[in-house]
Amino acid sequence: MKRYNERFDAYYETDTNKWLEDKCNDEDCDYCSGRPDHPPPFEAGDVVMVIPYNRKATVVEQYLSYDGPEVFWGNVKVRYDDGIEGTCNNWQLKVIEYDLGNDG
Repeated sequence: MKRYNERFDAYYETDTNKWLEDKCNDEDCDYCSGRPDHPPPFEAGDVVMVIPYNRKATVVEQYLSYDGPEVFWGNVKVRYDDGIEGTCNNWQLKVIEYDLGNDG
């Protein structure tokens, strides 16, 4: 499925986990200069299952992690139906429903 990532102003394909647009050549570009090699597995608004707790939650934000020069998608901040927020490892989550509000 084609999705849009507002943070990096680029579309990507969820099935292949690849960006559909190349980075620009401007080293000072706010969007492209810090964009990781792969798009995020989760976007704000996605409804996910938190597998260890068998509870539904809504993604608030997925954090980028940095390990030296390597940048990758790490933990995910979620909000449960009762309003409580928590942080999960991304491997603990499974998308139930994508938020397609900003997608083309």
